[in-house]
Amino acid sequence: MKSMRDWMEVMDKAGELMRIHKEVDYHLELGHVATMSEQKLGPALLFEKVKDHDMPVLTSTVTTTRRLAITMGQP
Repeated sequence: MKSMRDWMEVMDKAGELMRIHKEVDYHLELGHVATMSEQKLGPALLFEKVKDHDMPVLTSTVTTTRRLAITMGQP
């Protein structure tokens, strides 16, 4: 993959990316939600609206064997 956009497209198609559209607080919510998802081997999370920040936050990109394999171009 040549870019993060390519990676997100591949993960989207594989069902390994969840987009969070609701605004979250970076200090109070984002880390907790990401940790809960990781404990359940959930998808990578793209928090699109982070309170008081103008950039989205992507978490849990390679926290499962499957996502790591896809990222490395492996089956």
